Order: sequence, then C-alpha cells, then structure tokens
Amino acid sequence: LIYLAAERPLTAQSHLATVGLAMVQPGTQVGCRDLRSLMLRGCYQISDEDMCEVLPLLSKVTKLGLGSSVVSDRTVAMIAAKLRLKSLSLRQCARVTNDALQNLEPLSGTLRHLDLLDVFALSDAGLQHVGMHLTSLEHLVLKFNQKLTAGGLAYLSNLKLLTFLDLQGTKGINDHAVDVIARADYASTLRNLDIRNTAITSAALQTLVEGCPRLRILRLEAMKDFADNDVATLTKLRDLHTLDLEALQGLTNTGMALMHWPNIEILSMQGCVNITGHPNNKDNTTATTTTTTT
Repeated sequence: LIYLAAERPLTAQSHLATVGLAMVQPGTQVGCRDLRSLMLRGCYQISDEDMCEVLPLLSKVTKLGLGSSVVSDRTVAMIAAKLRLKSLSLRQCARVTNDALQNLEPLSGTLRHLDLLDVFALSDAGLQHVGMHLTSLEHLVLKFNQKLTAGGLAYLSNLKLLTFLDLQGTKGINDHAVDVIARADYASTLRNLDIRNTAITSAALQTLVEGCPRLRILRLEAMKDFADNDVATLTKLRDLHTLDLEALQGLTNTGMALMHWPNIEILSMQGCVNITGHPNNKDNTTATTTTTTT
C-alpha cells in the first residue's frame, strides 16, 4: 500500500518519483513492481497527463484512490482500459462527470467497491451507467450527491451482489427510494444501509424492514418524524449488529423500552434529547414526593 495524502503539492515527476512510480523502466528491476494499492487523495497537481505517464507502471494495482484530485473523465477511461481494479474512489473529483461512469464498462467483471461521494456532476444518468455496466459491485458510496433521486436508484436494481449502500446526505432520496430499494434484486442480501439526513421519513420503515430483512447495519440519524412506535418496527430486523438512532427528537423512554435486538453490539443515540435517565422518571418523582409528605 502506498498512501499519498495532500500534505503538500504533489506531482508525478517530483514526489511520485521518490517512491518509485515514475522511475520504473521496461526491463529493469527498479521501482514498485508489486504495488497493489495506491491512494492519491487530494493530490491536486497530478493531472491527466501525469496519470497517463505512470499508468503502465501500475499494472498490478487493484485498489486506486483518486479522491479530491483534478483528474477527469479521460483519466477514468484510461484506468478502466488498463487496470483490473477491484476498488476505485472518485470521491469529490470535480472534473468527473456521468460520462466517466460509462467509461468504467471494462471493469464490469472485477470492480467490487466504488466510492462516488460528493461528485458534483453525478446525476441519475450516471447511475444508469453503473447499473448497466458494473454488475459485480458489492459496495457503493453515493453520499452527499444532491442530484440523485429514486429514479436513479432504480437503475441499480439489478446489482445482485450489492451488500453496502451509502446514501447519507442525499436530499433527493425520499420514501419512494425505499420502495425501489425494497424491490431491488439486492434487497434480501443488503447488509449495510446508510440513509442519514435524507428525505426518507419513518413512514417508509415498514417497507424497508420487509424488503431488507437481513440488514446488519442501519443508520437513521435525523430521520423526520421518527417516533417511539417505529422502534417496534425496527425490532423485526433480527440480525441488526449496529443501529444509528442519533438526533431523533421523537425517541423517548417509551421507545427505549421497546428495544430488543439479540445481536446488537453498537447502538448510538447521541442527540436524542428526550431520553431521560430513568424509564419512569416522572412517575418515580411523584412517588418519592408522596412518601416524604406522609
């Protein structure tokens, strides 16, 4: 693994050379000949031309992170044509568009993990390319993409191997999106779902529980109109390992009393301001007062 975060400007000809990527010559034994993972997040001075130059030296790389870089659709097309990637991060790549996802078609049999966090130009049309070409995906990050809707998620319905879906902060994702997820080919095998800070409301929880019964990790932070009775709905998810109920103003001690998950290990309720220190706090206070008076 080589991980190069942007602590200072980085170029292919200077700092990349120091780790061997730009020094390998055909027929020599110099450089990172067995490199498998390369992270270039935030390396703002690495251009399409730089990547084109070093790409032949990365033939064994299967995990590549280009987040927050200035690479464009052109680089993505070259990468897909030359490398057999299992994992690719394009998070916050401002020059990447929907066309880049169409160019990923050569990775249809190998790509398992795709990170598209906050890719400004990404829209439903881009997800159409993902659903059409990247059927081997297991892990998909779409958080903070404000142009995505339930219509875009419908293009992903045939991703039978998908177990991880992150939709955090996608404001266009609403209750209709839950209907789409619950009917998708991956619904019964989905393990990890993040719908924090979306437009999804508690009215969709019953559909979610019935459609995705094998969820192990569920994140619901700041869900609108979540109430105590919704906890009873969630208890039907018997495989839950991690549950995020943060910032749910409608969750009280009554909802806490309904919680029962045999396999739960991580439960977060930060910011649930209506949960008190004792399940019957009000009644207990009254009883104490009466006893004292007597």
